[in-house]
Amino acid sequence: MKSHVTYLQGLYEAMLVNIAEYFPLLRRDCERDLSRLLSLIESRGLSFLMIDLPDAGKHFDMCLANEQLTPFRKPGLGPFKKGSPIPKLYRGLVLLVFDVNGLLRVNPDVQAIRFLRQLFYAAKKVEVPCDDSKTFQIVSEFFETDQELRTPTLDWDGDVCIADEYDVDSLQLIDCLSTRVRHGGRHHIDYEDGYTDSELPARDRWEAMEAIQSTADIVCSTLGWFNPFDWRAKHGPGAVADQRGTQNKFHFPSWSTKLENYFPMADFGFANFGTWAAFTAGRMVDKLYKNVEHPSKLILYQRRLRDLGSLPRNLLAINGANR
Repeated sequence: MKSHVTYLQGLYEAMLVNIAEYFPLLRRDCERDLSRLLSLIESRGLSFLMIDLPDAGKHFDMCLANEQLTPFRKPGLGPFKKGSPIPKLYRGLVLLVFDVNGLLRVNPDVQAIRFLRQLFYAAKKVEVPCDDSKTFQIVSEFFETDQELRTPTLDWDGDVCIADEYDVDSLQLIDCLSTRVRHGGRHHIDYEDGYTDSELPARDRWEAMEAIQSTADIVCSTLGWFNPFDWRAKHGPGAVADQRGTQNKFHFPSWSTKLENYFPMADFGFANFGTWAAFTAGRMVDKLYKNVEHPSKLILYQRRLRDLGSLPRNLLAINGANR
């Protein structure tokens, strides 16, 4: 880990030296920025470079689009003076893009923008080994969350999420606290297994759940019935990390029956019917797509897990576990 810190410190030092050579008038600012960076890395660790700065970069990009700089509200990026959105860190470069009040300049320096984005995003995707304690914590939290989940009332594994023995319209959020059984026109409350007399849910919890249910009923009644064709579905901006090199986010290896029931492949899996017809011509659709619902899973580097001799055996099998 220390070698990664040393490498990144050298990287940022080299970038700031390069910036000072390009903007000689900012030499003092670059020296101050380097001093602040080294201090922040020492106090906050690599998370400042790998998380805080990239988050600040996203904020900077948004401000460019809006032509107005707002306070970063990130560690180490506080304003250089009260009432100004200009941060102490990288102040000289930022002032080449925005004025002291945060308004985008008429002719912002494009090279300054390029340098700022390099400084914000340089360490975003650096691969460093995770501390064993952090790995153990994340895996443990994953199992704890899974074990705390309530058994669903409906059949979420089926193609249609309805159970014949339940009146779906009568299901409420409060059912997660108890089972309500009607007796002689009145509701009798039977607490679910696991509660003792001293651990019964407080009344304010019940009232809160009932208020949430009433609000949800009002909102849902105003929305009307969901028709997927009334909405324009599109991909998000994120990358598809688990696709093969020959695939992209427009390639669907699976399309489950449950998905087909609400979002027909011909309408939502392709740009138009012509594209769908050309792709499926002469081929069985069920052979092209697997009827599989892939579960969520926690992915860790298996190489790191093998090094954790103190972890229980069931935790070592987390990579690829279906949850």
